[in-house]
Amino acid sequence: MGMELIYCSINFATIVLPYRITVWSQFGPLDTSVLWSTVLPAVVWFFGISIFILLRYPGSLVDKTWIQVRGIVAGLLLLITLEGGMLM
Repeated sequence: MGMELIYCSINFATIVLPYRITVWSQFGPLDTSVLWSTVLPAVVWFFGISIFILLRYPGSLVDKTWIQVRGIVAGLLLLITLEGGMLM
């Protein structure tokens, strides 16, 4: 789950956070809601993929078919949470 945490922090810190700062800075001073609109979707993605891995353990880490399914689930979940983070 360490790789998922790294992947999560990099994606949301380099995509959602700069977007939120750029958009919200046009409306005045920034507050903590910028940070929370980045952290909440990141937490949803991390726990979503972690739950999938735990439900399909050890197949999701060993079996080639489940590794592919995990990649598809992670990609779809990332798409949903990144858009959610940017549009919150």
